[in-house]
Amino acid sequence: MGIHHLFLNYGITDLWISVMLVHLIPSAPYAVLTIMSSFTKLDVDLECQARTLGATNLQVWHRITLPAIAPGIALAASLSFIISWSQYLLTLLTGGGRIVTLPIVLVGFERSGDTAVVAAMALVLMVPPVLLFLLTNLWMRENRVLD
Repeated sequence: MGIHHLFLNYGITDLWISVMLVHLIPSAPYAVLTIMSSFTKLDVDLECQARTLGATNLQVWHRITLPAIAPGIALAASLSFIISWSQYLLTLLTGGGRIVTLPIVLVGFERSGDTAVVAAMALVLMVPPVLLFLLTNLWMRENRVLD
């Protein structure tokens, strides 16, 4: 409720930017911690060696740093999506009912009272996160991150 009051003071309620900002609040700490842990795999000596051999900062980033932290970025993106996907109440408060996301639509069907519809909607709510984790796992296995 405090963030909603803050958004009201700045006049940014019922906007996409407010919904995006409110989704960042719970997901950013997980993303930061995940990406920070991926920097432990980064060998700083490789970056120094590349610079010694004449690589520019952009080349070092593209060829050494980014591939080393890519698994952490993929996991951070997956976790952020999962956390954002579950933010029904924050989206409803800051979006004011005008910004409609798929979870808000699905929860509306859930409130219909039909148990068959609720069961189907529970499966529909599970599909995107499970699919995302499967794709992330497949990408990591193909890039030999999980070996």
